[in-house]
Amino acid sequence: MGIDGGRTFTDGVLIDDRSGRIHYAKVLTTPSDPAAGVSNGIEKILAATGNTMARSRQDESADCRLRNSSFLPGRGHMPATYTSPFIDNGPSLEGRVSPSRAAVIVVDIQNDMCHPEGALAKMGTDMRPILDTVANIKVLVDEAHRLSIPVIFTQLTFDELTMPPAVRQQREKNGDRELCIKGTWGADIFEFEQGPNDRIVEKHRYDAFFETELDMVLKSLERDSLIITGIASNVCAQATGIGGYQRGYYVTFLADCTSTYSDKAHQEALAYADRFLGKVADSSEILEIWREMEPLPQEV
Repeated sequence: MGIDGGRTFTDGVLIDDRSGRIHYAKVLTTPSDPAAGVSNGIEKILAATGNTMARSRQDESADCRLRNSSFLPGRGHMPATYTSPFIDNGPSLEGRVSPSRAAVIVVDIQNDMCHPEGALAKMGTDMRPILDTVANIKVLVDEAHRLSIPVIFTQLTFDELTMPPAVRQQREKNGDRELCIKGTWGADIFEFEQGPNDRIVEKHRYDAFFETELDMVLKSLERDSLIITGIASNVCAQATGIGGYQRGYYVTFLADCTSTYSDKAHQEALAYADRFLGKVADSSEILEIWREMEPLPQEV
């Protein structure tokens, strides 16, 4: 983001839903009228990328211009984190997050991934976005506990018996050979006070459904709607969302409760989740719904 004479240039992403192409650009906004700035910026991106989206009226609103594309402003730069361009014919957000059907999935919030002294921090990763995400997840989890909504933590672990050559070589290539080794402090869940009914599902691949008991647990709890949180939004959180969708679960991907180590990659993950997995929302939307609710009666 840059400032020029009271004008703000912010990173943006334009998804062309007809071609599937993703375009990046600097979009001009102004403090007095950020929406107009977004509209003007989008027009410039469309012109630069040769997008031929129809514009029959000059006074069309920015939302109308986006009916076939989505503009995703960089997190923290604009008021909204994500606005879907799609018509959602599935359950409303209220239906998706109902205490009678939803489960919160917290993906890989572990010391090596999140702690300032964990493996990724020692590799030079900026942990501030991750720690902000963790803080948001904690608020969501506390409210889920109040409503007795199941919370399931996934825990990525590796040892010699769960690292075939292909996996070991990929980890060595990425420089994370020692990440989340089973039985070490780095593999432990990071700074969460788990509720008495929370469950930890150990996994050995990106997708928390792959060769784990997660699907069985969710079916036993009679859950059909997943609220996906955790890291990384473009790796394990995304893979788990895919795994849930492919097994018939409703998927709600939380923009401010998922994160990765690049803002651009995070925005791409949100666009992917919106188009292919289900719904993207902010935790504030869910908290607003939940805080109007009383806990469901518990069976004796």
